[in-house]
Amino acid sequence: GNPDEMLFRQSLDALNYMMRDQHLPHDVRLRVRDYFRRQKEFQKRKGYVELIEASLSRRLQGELHFLISKSVFNSVWWLEQCDSDFLRTLATHTEREAFAAEERIPNVDESGEVRMCVLEVGIASRGGAILTSGMWWGDLLISAPMLRDMRVAKALSYCEVVTLTRTSLDECLHQFPDSTKLIREASIKLATQ
Repeated sequence: GNPDEMLFRQSLDALNYMMRDQHLPHDVRLRVRDYFRRQKEFQKRKGYVELIEASLSRRLQGELHFLISKSVFNSVWWLEQCDSDFLRTLATHTEREAFAAEERIPNVDESGEVRMCVLEVGIASRGGAILTSGMWWGDLLISAPMLRDMRVAKALSYCEVVTLTRTSLDECLHQFPDSTKLIREASIKLATQ
């Protein structure tokens, strides 16, 4: 059979053995198995990103990242109105993360920088609201910390999110004045809501 499938099966068997051997609770075993199975697809998609970045010119990288991320950008009202050249550049600055059920999905990256999260796969909750694929949160555009909604989301099932930090957004904006104007207007609208 397929070597990747065989390796996956062996890893899953080892994981199941370890959880039985350690007498882990049944609900934990279910969450671990679910995460492990779903990670297979996530890792495949991450592998595509690595292949694109290792093999193609910057322009082609942007084009493919944009096409892969187009549905993500279309779900954020202030991004969908921006020009495609800006979005091609921005697509190379997004990150992807996966979370198991019951895990918190932080509003900040490892360095503490505020970020926007777009839920691509799964169901989460935040502030009493249910979030499904295509929904986003994170007051990335609001510069005043006291106006930001910093409530953290929680994964209700396995979740995959696409993230973008303010620094990455700013790096891209300086080259695109039309998109800069649209995003500045969106930030004022968000701050006054």
